[in-house]
Amino acid sequence: PSPDDLMSRIAAADDAPEAAGHATETSRAAEPPASAPPAPTPPALRLSRAGLLAMRVWAVIGSPAEIEDIVDHLMDCDKSVLTICADGSAHFASLAQVAADASHPAPDVLALVQEAGLGTSEVEVYVNEAARLGLHG
Repeated sequence: PSPDDLMSRIAAADDAPEAAGHATETSRAAEPPASAPPAPTPPALRLSRAGLLAMRVWAVIGSPAEIEDIVDHLMDCDKSVLTICADGSAHFASLAQVAADASHPAPDVLALVQEAGLGTSEVEVYVNEAARLGLHG
């Protein structure tokens, strides 16, 4: 083995620690055993304002009266907007209907709008459905 080979140098150091100028057995016993480094964790995904605004297809949930200004603004910004309202007064009655309709591109963003606020269980249902459909924001 070549002297530049890492494993050869490690083996030589283990065979003659004092001659190689390395730590002695006593000091080596105090060191924790070397373990494999932990697998790198993927970076947390963060949605930036610029990234969100760059998304082209929006699904907006709420009554038509509540979402009108938001939908108008998104359309003014050249976004495709799909409206969803459970009472049937919008393009779709549910997010599942949006996913089932192949006549338009899949939404990138789901926006929940309700003046009175949505209950936690309702929001959870929408978030889980959006995650299942692979929406980005």
